[in-house]
Amino acid sequence: MRQEDKWIVPAIERYLRGLLTDKPDASEAEQRLMEVSQISRGATMLILAEAARNGFIVKQGDSWDLSPGAKDLPKFLAIERQALQSLGLGRRTKAVPMLAEYIEAKRQKDSESSSQSPDKEASHVTTGKTT
Repeated sequence: MRQEDKWIVPAIERYLRGLLTDKPDASEAEQRLMEVSQISRGATMLILAEAARNGFIVKQGDSWDLSPGAKDLPKFLAIERQALQSLGLGRRTKAVPMLAEYIEAKRQKDSESSSQSPDKEASHVTTGKTT
């Protein structure tokens, strides 16, 4: 890595630590996918930094084109996204409680709200505020 690009090292190390935090029991293969994702993130950062310095667009006579790095950006983003999806780090669904658990939680919530002091309930009625 070029000396002037070493600024990304702390960021991509932090990125990898974050992935390992999300999946602390990662297998060797999953750790390799994390590294692929980390490398893709680093490449993306370098491309964006270069574009910030020199622009995304290159003039060619009366026309223009995307800079070579800007053309490659979607590839690195796609590689990172695919690696993350393969790791299963996409959206997570909430666990659905068993019916008995749901009913018990509802019952407890209802009993707690019915055990409020009458003064507190009266203040809600007089002010018109709801909680």
